[in-house]
Amino acid sequence: MTKADTALKTIPTPGNGERDQWITITAAYKAAGGRFDVWDAWSQRGGGYSQRDAKDVWNSLKPVGGITDPLQAGNR
Repeated sequence: MTKADTALKTIPTPGNGERDQWITITAAYKAAGGRFDVWDAWSQRGGGYSQRDAKDVWNSLKPVGGITDPLQAGNR
């Protein structure tokens, strides 16, 4: 388990109406080298989980200058 995995597991999963927070946490976790399966299990604890949405957001986050740009996630 990485430090990023340990940190993610201590953060409460945002619920419905907290999408921006969910995306920001996702971007930080992915930028830290996080894995989809760990993040997806964490995401499923939040209200309103959608597997399709989760995959779309994860795949839309791209590294920008060494970090991930959360402003581009989910803006489709």
